[in-house]
Amino acid sequence: MALIHCLECNREVSDRAANCPHCGVPIAAVGTAGTSIIAPTTPVVIEKTSKKWKRHILIGFISALVILPFWLALGTVHGPDNTTAFTVFTVFTVALFVSAVYFFVAIIMAWWHHG
Repeated sequence: MALIHCLECNREVSDRAANCPHCGVPIAAVGTAGTSIIAPTTPVVIEKTSKKWKRHILIGFISALVILPFWLALGTVHGPDNTTAFTVFTVFTVALFVSAVYFFVAIIMAWWHHG
């Protein structure tokens, strides 16, 4: 254990100390001349997507998963004679499209508002 001089307050500090006990400056390593080198501070990136946008993504995904089986089932039933099934199929097609758009817009908005 060697004593080095802090660059900020010029007091003696242990080379094993993470910070100077006098001024609190981080001490990373010892330089070639025995002086301390201040540790570079690197920013830590934390994803801050709010629960609001995660909820919107989940709503869009679950609604698409709920609508998709009905849409696939009705797609095989309708024919030229069955106008009711065709109308219901059209409604489910629009609902599936809206839920898919909602899902992708929620993903884009979560990315846009990423803090």
